[in-house]
Formats: sequence, structure tokens, C-alpha cells
Amino acid sequence: MAQRAASLVDARPGKDPRILALIQPGKVVLDVGCGAGTFLDDVRHRFDLAVGIDRYTGRLHARDDVAEGWEFVQGDLATHLPLAPGSVDLVLANQVIEHILDPVGFARAVLDVLAPGGRFIVTTPNVRYLKHVYRLLVKGRGPRTANDDDRDGVWDDGHVHYFTHDDVAQILSDAGFETVSNSALIELQGGRIRPLLNRYRTSRVVRELLSGNMLITADKALA
Repeated sequence: MAQRAASLVDARPGKDPRILALIQPGKVVLDVGCGAGTFLDDVRHRFDLAVGIDRYTGRLHARDDVAEGWEFVQGDLATHLPLAPGSVDLVLANQVIEHILDPVGFARAVLDVLAPGGRFIVTTPNVRYLKHVYRLLVKGRGPRTANDDDRDGVWDDGHVHYFTHDDVAQILSDAGFETVSNSALIELQGGRIRPLLNRYRTSRVVRELLSGNMLITADKALA
């Protein structure tokens, strides 16, 4: 399961039309758990200021090119986000929330830095995916918490939580977000059926059972 998440991180969410459709131009964008910063490479032109924060620098240092046009801050994602309250228009957490010990506290920190009407975009693995359910019930194997990717230091790409769509929606609601929307995040490469599943990615059956990852948006109240 961790291997799957890592492949999506490398898939450049800033070039995914489903994610780009959720992004409105603004003043400030923050990528929480930015890794190599490729998302900010792709969307920085939509904002006056682009900032990435990550606890580790391994993915950033592994880049062959020099990251330009955005600022990197090394810090703990769970305790403090390095921007003033109410100053950010968009926050992305791509395959991050499953690594955070206190996801509600993390979501509250995101809500705090967002401006009124600001948006939080979350992607994370879906533990209710039928392949994972089959693996658990039939093969007796639970979700893996690590793989051979050590670019994130002691995390080793390990997950400390396993979420369903309802889990993440509840976390974001408990944190104080006004609206939450869920859809499947279908990997489109390989296979003829995936474009069809993607077309119905907001239907409950597809998003809950037929996708290994979720795409969730949460908006802060205007007032």
C-alpha cells in the first residue's frame, strides 16, 4: 500500500486535470509535505507566493534540476505551519495526512492559515479499496507501513493511519471546515476500465470500493 502511495506522489498532482480543476488563482499556495516540490513547480504561476514545507529534504535534494520560483521551509508538519493565520488561499497535502499522528490537529493548523473561503486539497490511500479488503480477509495480510524508499528519513514512507472516505470527512468536519467533497482518485495509466471508473469517480461505489486513493476537498467558511 505504501508503494502505491509513493507512485502517486511521483505522478505530479500539479499536472492532474482533476486536481487543477479545483485550484483557483490566488495570492498564496502552501504545499504541506512538498517532497521534491513538483506540485509547486507546476502551479506557482497561478499565485503571487508559493511555499513548500517538509520535515525531510531527501526528495528535494534528489532532484536533477534546481527548484525555482517557490520557497522551501523545513519543519514539522503537525505542530506549526510557517505562514500567518488567514494568509493562504490553497493548501495541498498530497499523500501526507496518513503520516500525521494527530490528523485533526493537523487539519486545524491548515484551517488556521487559510483565508476565508480558502481550500484544502487532500489525497490519501483508501483502506476500503476492494483489493485491500481481499488481501486482509482472504490472504490475511494487512496494509504495509513501509517500503524500500528511504528518502523521507525515519518515516520510511510508513503510514500511521489507514482511512476510509468517511474517516477523512469526519476529521475535516471536526477541524471546522464548512464543506467537504469526496471523490475517487483513479490512476489513469494502464488498463481500459480506469477511464470509465474515473468518469464515475464521485459515485459512492467507485469512490468507496474501486479506487486505491481518494481526492478530498474542504473549504473554509467565508465568514
